[in-house]
Amino acid sequence: MADHVSIVVLTHNRSSVLNRCIRTAVEHSSIAARARWIVLDDSSRELTLQNASLLSRWTRAGLDLVHLSADVRKECSRLLTAADDRGAVVSLLAKAGPRDVSGLRNWGLLAALAVGSAFVFLLDDDMQVGDRRGSFLDSALARYRGRENVIVGGRFHGILDGTHLSRLVHFLRRNRPPWTTARGASLSARLWYSTANPIWVCDDSDSSMPVEAEHARGGLMAFPLGTDCLLPFPTGYDEDSNWCLLRAVLRGTAIYRMGPSARHLPPPMCQPSAAEIRSQLFGGVLFACLLMTRRRRLRRPTIRRIGEAMVREAARVAESFDLGLLFEARSELRRFALGTRVAAESRWARSYCGVVTELSHALQETDLRELVGRWMVAFERRNQAFAAIVRNGDAMSSLGHVLRSRRPGSRPGC
Repeated sequence: MADHVSIVVLTHNRSSVLNRCIRTAVEHSSIAARARWIVLDDSSRELTLQNASLLSRWTRAGLDLVHLSADVRKECSRLLTAADDRGAVVSLLAKAGPRDVSGLRNWGLLAALAVGSAFVFLLDDDMQVGDRRGSFLDSALARYRGRENVIVGGRFHGILDGTHLSRLVHFLRRNRPPWTTARGASLSARLWYSTANPIWVCDDSDSSMPVEAEHARGGLMAFPLGTDCLLPFPTGYDEDSNWCLLRAVLRGTAIYRMGPSARHLPPPMCQPSAAEIRSQLFGGVLFACLLMTRRRRLRRPTIRRIGEAMVREAARVAESFDLGLLFEARSELRRFALGTRVAAESRWARSYCGVVTELSHALQETDLRELVGRWMVAFERRNQAFAAIVRNGDAMSSLGHVLRSRRPGSRPGC
């Protein structure tokens, strides 16, 4: 195994995509073939079993791999909650909503610490890392192994990694609906994975030279695992970007972005619910408040002081928060509904315009300062729980023993 290197992959209900992620990484990276893989599986029970079969084949092929399924996480949670405050641990590791993966990312941090990792890669299953030019995995490890307080994100091209509304606007500007039903996209798979897709991003850089960045994305991120600098992921959407900013403000963490570029290749997207769009918008508000707080360079920052500064920034955001993206989406939906000659597309656009209008009214009545205050209180509680678990040598040792003994296909249980 590569010296104390872990690759933590987050996957959800798409075994073929997960297999592609592992295969391309192993084919193009010497590190990927020797690192310990920790697969955080958020799939349904049926697809978890399918993933277990897939991962068993990779284990037989020589990959050092841990399958952290829902059953395994449930059993290991009992081990951790027996050693610490149950409510705090549950809030640290729970999945609060359908788009909130912060608890799963915290599982990844604890698992990597428990197995003795010194360097960690975070990777979403829809990332294709590596080609003939090389791999971000090898480049990032070669440059940042041994550094104490740094985060490096990858460059990538392919499908835009944005909110549902930003993707919607890109499609409608090209007179295309991004989806025709709640279940399916308007583009074929062939066109989806091509430059014909309105949300295809062409950033095909092969440069491994790092540049300073304000944040990185959890779909492709690397960092040394020093406990003095580490923080848990906060709740909500944009948890990865907000985690980077919290580390930059609280721990003085340097953040970079470098290549070679990876490819972001998620399956065609489906129509989101109003709750999902609202969660994404709130995540963007929190990110904006954190970013402005970072730029003010607080002296002697603490979680409480950052929270107070963010609440002040939220007041400024509230004054200028004109819901521009929502209004643009509503305008584009109305234009598309009037312009399309396909009756089904017109009905869809009018119906979805109603959803966006209701959201804009609800968000205009939201107290953003209260939202930010609650979020920071939740993060402070998470941080206390995370620090208590990491300090608990017996709990971490037991967790590490369980994870090192796990292999795909074995019976769950701690």
